[in-house]
Amino acid sequence: MRRRVTLKDVARKSGLAVATVSAICRGKGDFFHISRKTQERVLRIAEKMGYRRNSLAFSLRTGSSNFVAVLGRTFRIPVTQERQNFIAQLFIHLGFQALLYDFHWFDGKEEELLHTVEEIPCAGMVVSDVNTRRLFQTLRQGQTRLPCVLVDSEYHAGLDHVYLDRSSVSYLAASHLLKTGYTRIVYTIPVEKKFWLLQERRRGFVRAMAEAGRQASQANFLWVESEGKFSYQIGLELGEKIATSRKKPEAVMALNDQIAIGLMRGLQRRGLRVPEDIALVGSENLPEGEFCQVPLTSVDFRVKEVAQQTVELFRRRLSGDWSDFPKEIVVQPELVIRSSCGCR
Repeated sequence: MRRRVTLKDVARKSGLAVATVSAICRGKGDFFHISRKTQERVLRIAEKMGYRRNSLAFSLRTGSSNFVAVLGRTFRIPVTQERQNFIAQLFIHLGFQALLYDFHWFDGKEEELLHTVEEIPCAGMVVSDVNTRRLFQTLRQGQTRLPCVLVDSEYHAGLDHVYLDRSSVSYLAASHLLKTGYTRIVYTIPVEKKFWLLQERRRGFVRAMAEAGRQASQANFLWVESEGKFSYQIGLELGEKIATSRKKPEAVMALNDQIAIGLMRGLQRRGLRVPEDIALVGSENLPEGEFCQVPLTSVDFRVKEVAQQTVELFRRRLSGDWSDFPKEIVVQPELVIRSSCGCR
């Protein structure tokens, strides 16, 4: 029976330390700043010798893991799906294996999911959308053992946190419309809900109005019953409701791009034109917005930047740099102007 080729065999053949060969074979050569030429040479030797690495067995044996758990609530939310995808890709590029989990499938049992993940040998976790205190407390308890970076989370005090400034999302959109000359602006956002991201959105809108010398009131906010409905359907109903209202707004800010696209369709059904009759601005800057019949002005959530900042902070913690813990990184959104607001 042929003996299994080990890391020591590859190290002996390549003339390098076992730790160096291990890092290369785990795909972490870039992480440890090993030259590409050396990495390629070692990988050729390993392949020629028939070396095969068992990641899970290695983690169990050494306590050093190549897995990173990436958790969040992404179901039916394209912008968070895109963000999680970028995070996973960056980890894979660094030589890690990303384990992706969606809180949606464990609704109400997120703590159980965390305990399950902790049983897997992981180098650490990236957790998005932590919006319950119980989940946050569970994460805090595990912080002593694993690096953990939170993304876009309500509860984060005492942990590393990377997030997009949501108040600036609505501030940018409202300021742009006000400077363009629109005065009757409606924001399609549920006012009564206390969810922190919505509160931040309202705060940015109110601030933009105040700076323009206007006072936001209940008349500036509009929503419809949304339980069990897709965002496009919500937008369609909002568009038809706005189109049949007595006092129509001059401009509408939509909660997200899917709602904006549905809203555009609802207005058009009722014979109204965008932007000639009503200007429209979305948020998230989803790819489909650019390819609408009327290209959609939107606020870009800069998911690549959020992902890069998250992975780089995780990388620093894993390398032993905790000098600025806990660190808060705020990413600013960016206004993308297209035809739907009447400026192009």
